[in-house]
Amino acid sequence: MSHVVSSAVVITDLECLKVALKKFPQLRWREGQTNHAWYGSWQNDYSQQDAAYKNGIPPEDYGKCEHAIHMDGVDYEIGVVKRRDGEGYSLVWDFFGSGKKISKCIGDSAEKLMIEYQSHYIRQFADANGMMLDQSTDSDGNLVLTLNEA
Repeated sequence: MSHVVSSAVVITDLECLKVALKKFPQLRWREGQTNHAWYGSWQNDYSQQDAAYKNGIPPEDYGKCEHAIHMDGVDYEIGVVKRRDGEGYSLVWDFFGSGKKISKCIGDSAEKLMIEYQSHYIRQFADANGMMLDQSTDSDGNLVLTLNEA
């Protein structure tokens, strides 16, 4: 079965993504890998809002990417796919079968990985603009980042 999803967050800085991956020791960046492992054929058996084809990635392009992220011990991989609107990249993976381990690691919508990515992106922005970045946790355990003038 093919259950290919894409992340909602647009990746605009691959260096920040690579730094974020360091928080996930089982994930490996594969620079320039142009195909990522997935089920291998589209079965038209998944149609939720996060389905890759609903987010600008046609089924005939499933498995194609500019870079890939490999997870130790998992047959499937995450594709880092150039967005058709030219606004950066999306993460694409098949969450069925061994891909369930990918979703467990990075989050069903890649939210765990995207939190790391966005925090590095914001830190970089703060440094470039001479701002201070305060990091705390709210009462629900969510990360809170606050930018302040230096």
